[in-house]
Amino acid sequence: MKNCRIVLLVMWIAMNAPVRLSAAADEGFTDLFNGRNLQGWVSIGPADAFNVRDSAIFSTGAGPYPSWLRSE
Repeated sequence: MKNCRIVLLVMWIAMNAPVRLSAAADEGFTDLFNGRNLQGWVSIGPADAFNVRDSAIFSTGAGPYPSWLRSE
């Protein structure tokens, strides 16, 4: 029972610790993906092989294999 209390206390402290939300503001780093479109990216293969949904890059599976996506 004592171990359970300690584990719960550690979990509560970890969950309530301040979270750093702005990792993009670090000096020397550049965001590669803006979450809205594929600006700054080059699709090698069919133009419709990749798209953006829900702030993530998805492969549509269109076209012949392989299709690549790389940053500019």
